[in-house]
Order: sequence, then C-alpha cells, then structure tokens
Amino acid sequence: MKIRLLNKKYVNTDSAEKEVSVEPDKESKEDVLLGEPTYKLEGSATIEGNEISIQGHTNVPPGAIILARLRKYHTDSELEEIKDFRVEPFSNSEGEIYMEVSSEGIFNSTDIFERKTLSLRYRLELIFLPDRAQEEIQKRIIEDWGSLDNLSGMVPIDTFSKNQLKEPIVPGFIKYANVLKKDESGGDGVTIEFVSPDNVPN
Repeated sequence: MKIRLLNKKYVNTDSAEKEVSVEPDKESKEDVLLGEPTYKLEGSATIEGNEISIQGHTNVPPGAIILARLRKYHTDSELEEIKDFRVEPFSNSEGEIYMEVSSEGIFNSTDIFERKTLSLRYRLELIFLPDRAQEEIQKRIIEDWGSLDNLSGMVPIDTFSKNQLKEPIVPGFIKYANVLKKDESGGDGVTIEFVSPDNVPN
C-alpha cells in the first residue's frame, strides 16, 4: 500500500494504483482535536479618555454578532487581584455594544462605547454565544460541528437576562481585558489585549 498525506494521496487497490485528490482538513477542526477552542476571539481595545474602541478578528462565521460589555469592579477590590482576574466585577453591565463579523473575520466597534466614570476600574468582556446567535448562524455551526453544545473551549457565561423564558447562564466563548482608572498606569491612552480565562494567573 502506498499513501502520501499531502494535498493528494495514493490508494493502492487490488488491480491498480490510483491517485485521489484530498481536500485538506479544516484548521479549526484539527485544532479541536488538539484541545483548542472551536472559535477564537482575538482582539484589542484602545482607551482614550472615556471612549473605548475595539478591533479584532475571529473564525466565528461571518455575519455572527460579537458582544462587548463593560462591568464595574468594587471600589475596595485590590488592584493586583483585578490585574490577575482573581476578583469578579459586581455589576451586570455598564454598557455594551454589538459587532458583526465581516466576511474576512474582522469585527470592530463603530458606535461610541464609553466608560462612565474615569475614577473606577472595569472589566471589558468580549463574548460570543452560539446558543443566542441568529438562526442562520446556528444552522451554519450545526452544519460544521454537528451541535451547538459540544464546541471546544466554551465556559458558562452569565447573560444577566431577565427574560424568564431564557436561561441566564449559557455556554459561550469569552475573553477579558481590564480598564483601569484614568490616572493609573495603563488606564488611558493605551491599547490593551484581550486574554482567555485559561491564560489568566491562578
């Protein structure tokens, strides 16, 4: 038997050797086998005074909506605990924006996104919830992966939904970034990267 695992492979049958074209595996499916998240959110936020702008890229299907929301930390939370993501914000949401993924996998904030108080610290969260995606996006995910529930890398995310017909906590993909006080280092005139919950210090 003769096999070459490139863009083509050779199959040796009983009668003759035949060349068969093989479509390379999708990178995302190969990653999942290695334990990587099915969908990746890569992005950064630029902070200028009150205004926050977000830009990023993803392998989430084009047309899907990425949510960004801002949540306040308690004023008595220690700075080091905030930087290491060892303390949770206490507020539900102090503001949120919705960004559509382009055909190139790009998303960015086009609406004005602001932190209301420059003297407070916030957590900025970047979120994709397959279970809450548009119907056509859900169909695409099911076609690609067979289910909305068994996607690698999802964690429970509180949506703070008051709709009694919907579960408030659903699985999804999330990344974090801290927005510090304006007068703190890294609190203004900076660009910060979103990080995965798996990559934050313990």
